[in-house]
Amino acid sequence: RARKTLYKFKAMRNQMEELIDPKHIRTLDASLISKFQSRLRENGRAEATIKGHLSALRACLNWAFRMGMLNRVPSIEMPKRINKMKGRPITDAEFRKMLESVPDVVEGQANQDGFIRLLNGLWLSGLRIEEAMKLTWQPSADGISVNTMGPVPRLKIEANVDKSTKARLLPITADFAEFLLATPQEQRIGKVFNPRIRW
Repeated sequence: RARKTLYKFKAMRNQMEELIDPKHIRTLDASLISKFQSRLRENGRAEATIKGHLSALRACLNWAFRMGMLNRVPSIEMPKRINKMKGRPITDAEFRKMLESVPDVVEGQANQDGFIRLLNGLWLSGLRIEEAMKLTWQPSADGISVNTMGPVPRLKIEANVDKSTKARLLPITADFAEFLLATPQEQRIGKVFNPRIRW
């Protein structure tokens, strides 16, 4: 399975062991799963997190049923209302303010330049910070690289990190392509963003 799937399973398993500690898979029934859900809420977990844990649990139980470890899969009541938006996109004025504030919070000109480059890259690409920090110029096992083998750059996502388990080439916006192509050829090695940040 994909690494993210394994991570989700381990996170769910750890929470289950901590909160209800079932001794055997056969002891997991609708009542105990409901208790698990309640304990997650009592511990302040967000509804989206609870849904994620329950989805991982359901996948696990379905697999156990197919392998003959369970006679039936217990019913799982999934959370109904989930606020998926954790924030809002920042405005152009807010982004400019962030860039202006870099010298106040990051030491050294080289560090500031690296951080400003990262902020501009995030702004233009829409990548998450984790994705941007893994973005490389050459294909990488970590998953995301810049592919310049066509008329315009594209992002290549490796099969081992994509939910579809297939390698994909994704189009990027024209302004992000321009941003990438502004990097001199001799500097297109290693990671695209590599700020050495000292606060």
